[in-house]
Parts: sequence; C-alpha cells; structure tokens
Amino acid sequence: MRTLKKETVRLLIVCIVFLSLPGNLHAWQPNPKDLDAAINTGDFAGYFANISAWLDQKTPADLGKISEATMKDLIKDPVFRNTLDQRQFMEKHGVANISNFAKVEANRTFLTWVLKDTQLMDLYLEAATPSRDKHRELNTYTIGIGSLERWKQLYTEDPDSREGIYLRLAMASALWPPGGTSFGSGLPIEWMSRYKHYKTAHQNKELVASFDKLLVGDYGRVIGSLAADSELAWGRQMVRAWRPDLIDKEQIPRIVSEVWRRFSPFPFSNGMITVLEGGGKCGPRSVFGTFICQAFGIPAVGVAQPAHAA
Repeated sequence: MRTLKKETVRLLIVCIVFLSLPGNLHAWQPNPKDLDAAINTGDFAGYFANISAWLDQKTPADLGKISEATMKDLIKDPVFRNTLDQRQFMEKHGVANISNFAKVEANRTFLTWVLKDTQLMDLYLEAATPSRDKHRELNTYTIGIGSLERWKQLYTEDPDSREGIYLRLAMASALWPPGGTSFGSGLPIEWMSRYKHYKTAHQNKELVASFDKLLVGDYGRVIGSLAADSELAWGRQMVRAWRPDLIDKEQIPRIVSEVWRRFSPFPFSNGMITVLEGGGKCGPRSVFGTFICQAFGIPAVGVAQPAHAA
C-alpha cells in the first residue's frame, strides 16, 4: 500500500510538471476563431507568429529530408495549404500593413473573404510573385497595401469581380493599375476605367475567345496598354472594318505587317491612329503591335533589343 501511494504521488508530480511545460499536448492549431480575432482587432502580429511556428513544425527540420514528394503531401493538406497562403499573403503586404488595413471596419468582410479562401489566395499570390518581365515586374518582394485597397474597392463596387473572369481581371487591376497618359496622344489612363472598359468589351463579345481563360498575370499584360480606352475601342473597330479575317483565328498580331515601315512624315500626336496612318520605325511599330493585341484581349509586351524594338 505504501509503495502504491508513493507511485501515485510520483505520477501526480510528473503530470503537473508535464502540463506546466510550454510544449504540451494542447499546442496551437490554425483555427477560424483566432483568425477572426486578428481581423476584428486589427492585430495580426500574434496570429502571424502562431501560423509561422505551426508551419515550421509541419516541415522537416532536416533540410535533407525536404523533397518534392514531401512538399506535395503537405500541400495536399487543405489546412496546411490555407495556412501557408495566409502567411505568404501577410508577409507580401507586411504584417503591420495588414493590421492597419483590418483596423478599418469596412475592410474586414473583404479580408475575411480573402484569408479563408485558399483558391483566391493561390491566384493572387501566383500573380504577385516577382516576374523577370521588366514591364510587369513588382519592384520589391513586398506589395504595397494599395493593391489591397484597389481590390477591395472593386469587391465593393462590382459584385461581378468576386468570381471567374472578372475576379482575375480585378486582381490584375489591383496589382498592376495602369495610369498616366497614352502614347503620343497624351490622353489620360485611369485604372478603374480600364477595368470597366475590358469588362464591357468582354460582355459585348468584342474580345478574342482566349481572353476567358487567361491567368491573372496575363490580364496584367492586357490592361497595361499604353493606349487610351478610346484608342483600344478604335483599334477593335478598325480591324473589324479592315481585316475581319484576322479575328476568328486570333491572328491579330499579323496586322503589324500592314504598318508602313518608314520615318513617319508627321508626329504621333493622334496616338495609335497616327501610327497606322503614317507608319514608323521599329519603336512605333512595336508599340502599335502591342496595342492592337491588347485591344482584343491578347497579352502582349514590347521587347527592347540592341538598337531595335519588337
């Protein structure tokens, strides 16, 4: 009996000591309650630390054991994937920036919608990864919070932007908002108007069929046109009237061969219309070729070469 009592006391002591240790059986796990708390309080510091530690525990500590098969198995776990996306999303924008964004009550519904949807974050993060294409490259690893402000504005003002084609178009508009003035004509370019321009053109069936299947980054190479919205509309109308045979098979790039290769006898004060009227050397023809593809919803960028452009 005395031996039994000693064993019981020793067992109780061991249990108490074990429960007092930091790494007990009730380790932190990703859960909606803590995410909601972070959003509603506008404080993501603790939540970010928790998900970072949890993700570290899930991945092999020995780098030699990290393989493609191991990572694929981890990614198949929906909780792991969503948590990883959340972490990358916060890190891309900056934890402090996300916290400040959430402090505005009107932003919380949008932020909840994004952070709880893995597919949304997958699309956005894939596009937000820096590209080698200098025309669309994000200058730093961190994305400015302005991209989130723009995306939230579209989410609020246009319910169509929450799914499908217009969701991807909205993401591109948020990440790479076109702005400034158009080539030659100097007409203003505004990012929200550009989004609406392409949405309307798509609804009116003015764009090529492949526009429906583009990735977010591809839409960025469409909406980033150096032409004004009115010039994009003119370009589509011009091809339909002049070379409608190029539309069905999406052979729009061939129109560049129709642009006169010479020194233009007059300045490009009327933008893309002037380029077609007067022709030009490689620079203007490159700009026009990029423009006419983008007008129909085909991703395109101008390419600089030594003493040449294409």
